[in-house]
Amino acid sequence: MMLMLRLMLMLMLRLMLRLRLMLRLMLMLMLMLRLRLMLMLMLMLRLMMMLRLMLRLRLMLRLMLRLRLRLMLRLRLMLRLRLMLMLRLRLRLMLMLRLRLRLRLNL
Repeated sequence: MMLMLRLMLMLMLRLMLRLRLMLRLMLMLMLMLRLRLMLMLMLMLRLMMMLRLMLRLRLMLRLMLRLRLRLMLRLRLMLRLRLMLMLRLRLRLMLMLRLRLRLRLNL
C-alpha cells in the first residue's frame, strides 16, 4: 500500500514537473510571440515614419521645383525687360547721333 502511494506520488510529481515545464514553455512562447509582435509593431511604425518623411520630402521637392520655376520665369522676364531697355537706349543713341550728324551737315 505504501509502495503504491509512493509510486502515485512520484507519478504526480513527474506530472507536475511536466506541467510546470509545459507552462514555462508556453510562457516562453507567449513572450516570444509578444516580442515578435512588438518588433513587428516597431517595424511598422518605423515604416510609417519613413513613408511620412518620404511624402514630406516629395512635397518639399515639388515646392522647390515650383519656386525654381517661378524664379526662372521672373529672371526671364527681367532679362527681357533689360533687353528692351537696352534696345530703346540704342535706338535713342542712334537717333541722337543722326540728329547731330544732320546738324553738322546743315552747318
